Amino acid sequence: MKDQLEKIKEDALKQIEASDALEKLNEIRVAYLGKKGELTSVLKSMKDVPPEERPKVGQMVNDARSIIENRLEEAKASLAKKAREEQIRRETIDVTLPCKEKQCRPQPSEHHCAGRSGAHLRRHGLRSGGRPGSGV
Repeated sequence: MKDQLEKIKEDALKQIEASDALEKLNEIRVAYLGKKGELTSVLKSMKDVPPEERPKVGQMVNDARSIIENRLEEAKASLAKKAREEQIRRETIDVTLPCKEKQCRPQPSEHHCAGRSGAHLRRHGLRSGGRPGSGV
């Protein structure tokens, strides 16, 4: 039983180290820790273990499970960090480049108003009537 647990643990850790995608890590988690996983099948076979050895075997299974879970979390965090860094690298904006024609729109304060009469600008809401500070 101990040899079987060691083999399961080693296989799981090797697969975790070799994985390069979050989906692959989830498949590994299901294969080893899931409802029909290998560690679960070992726990189901505990009925064949003599009663005096059950606590030891149970502890070994729990230790293997915790080691696999910890390694999965570490690998998941590492892959997520790499994915974030790659996304940031791809989406970096160079502010020194001129903008694309469709993306550049003048701001309301940048509208060209030269050559327009005051009446025209008031009619289109670009300038208020009256003197500055009069509130009109």
